[in-house]
Amino acid sequence: MRALIWAVAADLVRYHGKVHVGPETARACKRAAELAKEIPDATVCAVAAYSTEYGVHMGAEPMQEALKLFGIEPERIWAPRNRREFTTAGEAQMLLCCILQQPGPVTVFVACRWWHLPRAARLLEQALPDESRGRTKIVAAPVWSWQFWWGIPYEACAWIKHRRRLFPSHRTKFQRA
Repeated sequence: MRALIWAVAADLVRYHGKVHVGPETARACKRAAELAKEIPDATVCAVAAYSTEYGVHMGAEPMQEALKLFGIEPERIWAPRNRREFTTAGEAQMLLCCILQQPGPVTVFVACRWWHLPRAARLLEQALPDESRGRTKIVAAPVWSWQFWWGIPYEACAWIKHRRRLFPSHRTKFQRA
């Protein structure tokens, strides 16, 4: 079974004229690196999109650098330069490209803030085509932190905003009469 570790992006910071991962993204990268050390053949996926605010490909640049600092070899990092939407849903869509390239069963570890994890996992699950659902296992790898607790109300709003992606009517188990 092939293992992928999705380090979910959260924040960026700019200092000394350069863009770096913020503290929450650094925690997700650290958690992904810990998992990668436990699973030596896993690929760490840093799929965050282009940030117009900071002018960088978050996954391909700052997150990749953070993962290297946490001891992940560059050849184990999958960080495409994508211009999809800069949201968790956009990241899930990019990760889907990597999942579909894998032959056989795939386990995806989702490394992100504990309060963001249910939505990230659900967006990934909903992005999977029906034929890939049976061969893809999604495993929670929460990052426990209360440092940016004020993001929790925004997360509730994001569930509402993305309700059509999270709960599409064509994938529900119950049919309308």
